[in-house]
Amino acid sequence: MRIVRIVLGVFVLLLLAGGVAGGVWVLYEHGGGGLPVSVAFDEGKGISSGDEVVFGDRLVGRVSSVDAYGDGVLVHAVIAAEHAELLRDGCRFWIDSRLGSTILNFDRSIGVPALPGQQFKGLSERPVPDPELTPAPLARPLKVRPVWLCEVRATLTTRVGSEESIDRTRKGAGAIVHVNAQGDLLVLCPAWLIEPAGPVIAQSTRVEMIGEGTRVADLVEQRGEHAVLLVRATAYRENAATLWPHELADGQGLVLTDFDGASYPAEVRQGGVDFKGVLEQGNVALVDGTKLAGFALPNVGRSSGVRWISLHGAGTTIDNAQSKLR
Repeated sequence: MRIVRIVLGVFVLLLLAGGVAGGVWVLYEHGGGGLPVSVAFDEGKGISSGDEVVFGDRLVGRVSSVDAYGDGVLVHAVIAAEHAELLRDGCRFWIDSRLGSTILNFDRSIGVPALPGQQFKGLSERPVPDPELTPAPLARPLKVRPVWLCEVRATLTTRVGSEESIDRTRKGAGAIVHVNAQGDLLVLCPAWLIEPAGPVIAQSTRVEMIGEGTRVADLVEQRGEHAVLLVRATAYRENAATLWPHELADGQGLVLTDFDGASYPAEVRQGGVDFKGVLEQGNVALVDGTKLAGFALPNVGRSSGVRWISLHGAGTTIDNAQSKLR
């Protein structure tokens, strides 16, 4: 009798788990209903119900069913509600078959928003990518965060006019570039983080480090677009950042990352950085995963891209700051 109760209990738990998992799947895939659309193809290439719908590098929905349609097929899909704004009448659809799986892809999120049930004409093969319409990259967790990575937060109160004042806080990733035997650190960051927009009434700068928490920092050197901050008497005894010693070649791959490890791929193009997304704060740029190559800042006034700050001149700024510690 006891065994029967145990078996029944396990069965009930499995049913509950299946129900919860099914409910989560429905909520994720349909997002409260989702946006149903259909795509006509001359050839189905093995696509079937349950296959993924992908935009760029993100999963945005699922194929719900596939019907015969003349000499081809009509693929019905549901785009999750949180991704429905990507689907527009200028989208191009095609089918990819790889490693035993079949994927319904689309790109070019342009035109007016698609309507529920709207039908598209699918392409027979993957179209030539349109550089101007490449989907913005998604943030991915950095596999290994450099120990020297830190975050600089500066709060400035500046005067505007004769009686008004304004508080402004900026934050961005920085790099520990020097540490001495006493645990005094020099942190390299973009001068943009600490530059005032008017006469300064009050200023506070703090640096957050992995394993050290948040510490007060003082400006010791500013030269051009670089600034060096001093954080005294820490327990930090790890390596300082290694600066990429060479000029970045056109096409050089970079990884842009913030202090939390949210990272994006980017490339060097014509002396700047080709990046289709939007940064909310300053990032460091890495080469080979660990070497500091520069800084990428929010591109103020633009809908995408970044403002690039190279390391040119940073060595002199760091040397000058080190000389003040002696």
